Amino acid sequence: MFSKKTRHEISLLTSTVPAHASHWNGVWLSIVFELFVEPQTRAWYSIQPWPRDRHAMYVRRTSALTVVRHNLDLSEGVGTNPAPVSDVQGVVLIDYLNTPDWGDGQAVKGLEERMRSQAEYTLGMNAGEYAYGNKALYFVMGVGPHWRYGVRDAQGFRYLCKWHNRLDDVDAYVDFLRLVELVEQL
Repeated sequence: MFSKKTRHEISLLTSTVPAHASHWNGVWLSIVFELFVEPQTRAWYSIQPWPRDRHAMYVRRTSALTVVRHNLDLSEGVGTNPAPVSDVQGVVLIDYLNTPDWGDGQAVKGLEERMRSQAEYTLGMNAGEYAYGNKALYFVMGVGPHWRYGVRDAQGFRYLCKWHNRLDDVDAYVDFLRLVELVEQL
């Protein structure tokens, strides 16, 4: 299960509805940090904002996140030259809405469309261009405490789990761990 601190953050936001979706940012950062960044046995991951076309005028109003894997060979020790840009992969996109949007079919549909669009944009990047160039990309969509994940790959955009109604129960945690396993296989 998640740490006591992360479970506490989740409980604060599920007991009272936050004023804005950006309040969920801390919860998602904590979850992603515990799943990808903190474990020392896995590849080196970091959390970054979504890559976006610097020529586009569209400015996001929510703090969407990208989990990025750094494919570094640390066998030569710390202090060696960093890996080239092409050795970095965006592996998970995360976007979310606030709790009241759960009953709004249009808002959830808009979230899905935004996720599809961002996945296409990210997969369309060439290696070295913001450092991606991967052929598959996982995503997590959240609406308050409700969430699900999926993949955009050669088979298209598809969901790999049902909507969960909680972030902090055993079933949700098992699916989060399954997502980590899938990402490790990229």
